[in-house]
Amino acid sequence: MKTLMGMVFMSILLPSASSIQCYQYQGESQLPQKQSIITCQPNVAFCTSTLIKFQGKLHFEILVKGCLAGNETTCNKTTTTDKKIVQVYETIQCCNKELCNSDLIPDGSSTKDHGIQCFVCNGNPASCNGDQLPTVRCNGEQTQCMEISIEGALTGNEKKRIMLKGCGNVTSCGGFAAFSNGLQPLSYSAAMRCCKGSSCNSGTFAESEPGKENGVECYSCTDTKQGGCSPGHVKRMKCTGAMTQCLDITGDTPNQIIMKGCATESFCQEAYPDFRIPVKSGTSCCSGSLCNQAGISTEEAKTKN
Repeated sequence: MKTLMGMVFMSILLPSASSIQCYQYQGESQLPQKQSIITCQPNVAFCTSTLIKFQGKLHFEILVKGCLAGNETTCNKTTTTDKKIVQVYETIQCCNKELCNSDLIPDGSSTKDHGIQCFVCNGNPASCNGDQLPTVRCNGEQTQCMEISIEGALTGNEKKRIMLKGCGNVTSCGGFAAFSNGLQPLSYSAAMRCCKGSSCNSGTFAESEPGKENGVECYSCTDTKQGGCSPGHVKRMKCTGAMTQCLDITGDTPNQIIMKGCATESFCQEAYPDFRIPVKSGTSCCSGSLCNQAGISTEEAKTKN
């Protein structure tokens, strides 16, 4: 009996894990009336409103409301991610009262007139396919819907794919940027597509095919700090498809080669998003078989010639 009374007494003294309610929403910042109420997980004490802005070739913003998923140190901050042709700005605001994020919208939301409506997504192709994605209305300057597919195998492991969708306004759309060094294999490709008309970007991309050999041959290597691109270790590879350029990816200095291989002209012009190689500082290309001479960079080769 004493044990039972003690348990009852302790339950009175100790606070139970409470759950706060917040508004949940994902879509245009101009349509918050579509938000719904959710109950957060126990011990979640903050509601959030996050404004995610994409700028560059993809241009749109989306408002996300809900419960705080991480630590409160992420609150009331803006983070920026540069993905080459797309810059992502994420501003999160938090509050700690019941349903307090009803009218909470971070500063920076667009007030421009809106035109066409486009699907938005940033994830794997399976989740970014079809017509059930969230949509946003583009501002008056954005006259196209866009979708970008990115594939990469940069560590010799299984190829990874992501897709980006949103609004855009580019004078030159379409195209294919790719490179391969024929080893392991290491590869990267990005395809871009534009369309005009609301919600026209509901499609997906087939996995890129390497294509047939095109007659160009390049030197190939990967430097793992063990002399992998020294003259005795460089190999030859046959280029395929649209990869008609020989490539050097350089490291901390123009003469430090960390990778050689085949590439498309778009890749050589760095017209691609979200490509990260540690210590990469530059890309140089040349036309003609084996022009990226073994053991030296294409820039050195141009100087010697």
